[in-house]
Amino acid sequence: MVRCKLASFILFFAFFQKLSLLGQPCLSTLVLERLVVEVDSLYALSYHPFNKPPVPELEGFPSRALSARLWLVGIGHPNERESLIIRLKNSPVISYVGEVHRDTGGTVWYVLPEFFVMPTERCDVSALMNEAHQKGIAFYRRDPEDGLLYFRFSKHSLISPAAWAQELRNRPEIAWAEPNLGFHPIVAVNDPLFPYQWALRNTGSPQQGYGTPGADIKAESAWGITTGSPSVKIAILDSGVDTSHPDLKPNLLPGYDATGQGSAGYPNVGPFASDGHGTSCAGLAAAAGNNGQGIVGVAYTSRIVPVKMFYYIDTTLVIPGIIDTTLHEIPFSTTLYMLNAINWARNTAQVDIMSNSWGIPPNLLPFASINPNAVNNAIKNATTLGRGGKGIAMFFSSGNDNDGLIWPASFHSYVISVGASTNKDLKAPYSNYGQYLDFVAPGHQVYSTDFSGAYGYSSGSYISQFSGTSAACPIAAGTAALVLSVRPDFTAEQLRRCLRQSAEKVGGYDYDSTGVDGAWDAYMGYGRLNAFAALILAPQLSDREAENQVLFWLYPNPAKDYLWIRWISSTEASQKWTASLLTLDGRAIASWAGPVEPSNSQQILLPDYLSPGMYWFRLRLEKNRIITKTVILAK
Repeated sequence: MVRCKLASFILFFAFFQKLSLLGQPCLSTLVLERLVVEVDSLYALSYHPFNKPPVPELEGFPSRALSARLWLVGIGHPNERESLIIRLKNSPVISYVGEVHRDTGGTVWYVLPEFFVMPTERCDVSALMNEAHQKGIAFYRRDPEDGLLYFRFSKHSLISPAAWAQELRNRPEIAWAEPNLGFHPIVAVNDPLFPYQWALRNTGSPQQGYGTPGADIKAESAWGITTGSPSVKIAILDSGVDTSHPDLKPNLLPGYDATGQGSAGYPNVGPFASDGHGTSCAGLAAAAGNNGQGIVGVAYTSRIVPVKMFYYIDTTLVIPGIIDTTLHEIPFSTTLYMLNAINWARNTAQVDIMSNSWGIPPNLLPFASINPNAVNNAIKNATTLGRGGKGIAMFFSSGNDNDGLIWPASFHSYVISVGASTNKDLKAPYSNYGQYLDFVAPGHQVYSTDFSGAYGYSSGSYISQFSGTSAACPIAAGTAALVLSVRPDFTAEQLRRCLRQSAEKVGGYDYDSTGVDGAWDAYMGYGRLNAFAALILAPQLSDREAENQVLFWLYPNPAKDYLWIRWISSTEASQKWTASLLTLDGRAIASWAGPVEPSNSQQILLPDYLSPGMYWFRLRLEKNRIITKTVILAK
């Protein structure tokens, strides 16, 4: 078992004793139903969805991303294997097609294009390099310290990495020779309640309520990349957080009481079960992991900043001897409390993320003692000015009325609105939906931390069925913390777009509307949150690419006879554009021009003399803004 934190969810390296199994068929079996495919680097940079195959040749075959360029492809029947390999090798955007092996212990190994050879002093390195060239294998590096030779296979290589490794091992002048392999490390946590946390890893077990296996945020795979970072701070703006909770203390930073009661973020201690609300939210986002107790949070090495912004009061009318009812608690806050909370988290705590599991239905907003304009302005300032101008990611729960979004989740330009999904990848029955919903996250009957002792929802320190968009919101905030731990340069908007684009289209919903980040559904937004896919996508979204995507779409891609430009941004409407099609070496071979028309799609006819292959489409606006996208021609 491998227990380690990795820079990539798949560990790519030469594990020499283990890899030798490839040369021993009795110990390693070729998996006929799987292939590993590498996409050309330029194409990978232009391709963002992780819920569908990256090239037309894979349509109909189950595929999933292993990294920015690597895809694992499933084959329905071994008889289809050879024909699919031929199709893939003929694709202009596929650079390598490799084998998948399984050893006797059940570990699956992906044979990758890199190859390592350690020569002895008797080896004629020049002859070996020439042999590699004859076999279609590229030599690209020799280590100056130990003499290790680095080679690279491609789809045009005349021999497989495993076969060449077997050939070289039999030669006395070769100390060893091994292909580079990828495998899935097991990132284990020892938190005893983790098996109950279906939101992180859904096994469909009875203890998880017989959910749908895989209906989760893929936390274990995400942890293979990162478990968060102590430098990433999540503010929980809520009823306060139990700062003495043993599963939260390792990750807690000094808090704040925005209600003026001086509790430093600790909840009110009273008769209301909901006083534990903020503690439950905090645990979902970033409860400590691998500490041998309780649960584990999504970003379990990031930090929690408790901010008490509201508290619960009893509104029940009790007349002794006439009316005898149970407590009816509702949260109480004011405009000042909200402003204090947001501004302190932004300016004093200097947080990266704010998780807000609260709001007001729009029909009640006129009757609430809240000034939404003042709060909206504070939210806007946090989103645009926080984090040194990169912006604080403001997550808000969508509401629990099975209706339209509540405020401030509906303040769409500056917040990230989160609905709730069930353990079967369905919209939770109560989850609010509709215009401006960004995505959903697990939020129905999830395990979390509770106010310790007799207070809170339970008599213990944990709650087994914390439900609502209040639960989904901190899970999304924790996922955002994972992304920021690998991309601290992201702006709040780039972070939102990364989470949207990597969300899974689950549940059988229509997703029949088109938003700026792809297919969208009124009930699910851009889909169910996927932490692993977000981390795979994040390295591809450069500052320039993430910013420029909002301007226009270019489709279809791959193209044949024409392209369409569909403008997304209306801010460029007064400009004209010019565009060029360039070869990969920068030579312009076609050009076009026209006005920006946000309400229309504009067709570009492609010249007949263009050959199939990969090109750059470079568009320039009058304000000298340049956008470059990759285009595949499949004539």
